[in-house]
Amino acid sequence: MPDAILSGPAWPFGALPPDGIQQLGPHVFAYYATGYPCANSAMVIGRDAALVFDANIFHYAADLKGLLEQRWPSGPVHLVLSHSHADHVDGSMYFPTARTWATQWARRRLAWWVGQDMTDRNREYVEGYPDAQRWYEEDFRLVVPEHGTEGPATIDLGGAVRVHLQPEVIAHTPGDLWARVEPDDVVLCGDLWFNDCEPWLGLGALEGSLAVLARLRAAGASVYLPGHGRAGRIGADDKMERYARWILEHLPAAMARGLTGTALTAHLREEFDRRPPVAMALAIPGFLEDAAAGAEEAALGHPRWADLPLADLP
Repeated sequence: MPDAILSGPAWPFGALPPDGIQQLGPHVFAYYATGYPCANSAMVIGRDAALVFDANIFHYAADLKGLLEQRWPSGPVHLVLSHSHADHVDGSMYFPTARTWATQWARRRLAWWVGQDMTDRNREYVEGYPDAQRWYEEDFRLVVPEHGTEGPATIDLGGAVRVHLQPEVIAHTPGDLWARVEPDDVVLCGDLWFNDCEPWLGLGALEGSLAVLARLRAAGASVYLPGHGRAGRIGADDKMERYARWILEHLPAAMARGLTGTALTAHLREEFDRRPPVAMALAIPGFLEDAAAGAEEAALGHPRWADLPLADLP
């Protein structure tokens, strides 16, 4: 799979900034993982504390920790996880003293995984990253966030630097959040926005994703950091938005013809490839089919997100 995904440059979104670091504002630094799975993180440096947004995965998380220590050698650290997917949370163990935050749903989802067989969960990353199997067997420890938020929250880093957390109900997952950093006017999106990268919408909550994109755009930030892809603005002709709308527009007609399951997803793939509505710098095999299948199930009244198991936590 990695050869099919990353057949071009290891980081396919243009010139990679030195060390994968791009300063987005006086207090905010983006970190771009330099290869598969190309996940993004951020560091926010205040007067009294620092904050890491998404811990990343594999050696990228260790690199992120080192880059943070260059800018914040000692003192309190907060770690905010935008959602529960491995490429954004599995590096949390590299920040053992951090105060950890996520939505309550993401917290319960991660807690459920503790003690489970994670073979299926980790398969994509084991296939895509050369040393993943050893890393998961020898190094990995899943971290369950201490704090679960179900509504807006603010983390004060001192010196007038504040990070405002905004949970969303259902989009990429049922447990995403995004953050706005003041006074820098930077929004950290997690996987609620993919920039020039094919988005994973496999739960089928396409309407939810479009609604969140509209809210992110309406926030009017100076710059947005996506979960994957280069930081920028969410324009009126955003590629992720066009991608999701195309699926929603073509799915009903395919279902009306009696197409279901793999016949439906194969038809949509053929239509998409015949007249591509959008071209991404990073197109990922199977993501369109995943999104179409999830959207079909949601349209039939059986949304995938309703069946995801969660731990009981206070």
